[in-house]
Amino acid sequence: FYTQAETLSNMAFEHADTLTAAAQQLHLPIQTSGLFTRDNGAGIAADPKVRQAAFSDDVLSGGKNSEAIELTQDHVVVVHLKDHKPAALRPLDEVRGDIRQALSIEAAKTKAREIGEVMVRRIKGGEDAAAVAAQLKLKWERPGFVARQDSKVNPQIVEALFRLVPAADAKPMFDGQALSSGDFAVYGLYAVKEGDPASADEKTVRSLKSSLVRDLGQGTFKAYVDALRESMKITGYTDKL
Repeated sequence: FYTQAETLSNMAFEHADTLTAAAQQLHLPIQTSGLFTRDNGAGIAADPKVRQAAFSDDVLSGGKNSEAIELTQDHVVVVHLKDHKPAALRPLDEVRGDIRQALSIEAAKTKAREIGEVMVRRIKGGEDAAAVAAQLKLKWERPGFVARQDSKVNPQIVEALFRLVPAADAKPMFDGQALSSGDFAVYGLYAVKEGDPASADEKTVRSLKSSLVRDLGQGTFKAYVDALRESMKITGYTDKL
């Protein structure tokens, strides 16, 4: 998988104006999503990293492929613009149902946040997490040690956990945050187990090295292109694309 992902990234970078070369090299079909906005999308566009990449200057205005986006440990995607429709007002009768649904969803998100914040305060106040969850008719799960690339826990929660700085007294740490799905997650850090580089197999080490070299190369090239753009006047005729 890592070899294929690296090939995808390299081909998408070398042939930046099309996905065809990468698709042919890897024998993968080019798939098309429905339209989505900066803030919302369905399917693959439900992931904020995909939307952020799709609305980046390089993809939206430059017509270039995105960088390889790692959605999960074994799911990588590159996106390319097929169609873009400017924002426009729709008739009220057409959007009335959408408005009702949006308001209901927003109310549910607010309620989830309120309950989650209450739970965080109670746990930080010294109450048992599982007991508080049970009182609120929720379930407190203990998945055990979670690696940085672990897919058994929501990636946003994993990212938040790895941002926590373990307490000096080794006491568990708790916090909460809203997720892109609209849910509110309450999580706890009970212990930290340092990774052992020596335990990684040779294939994984090679893959990580290749990934770091690729990322460094892409970052250096992008910085070079950005510097060139800043030093000269460029006029883009996006209506001609």
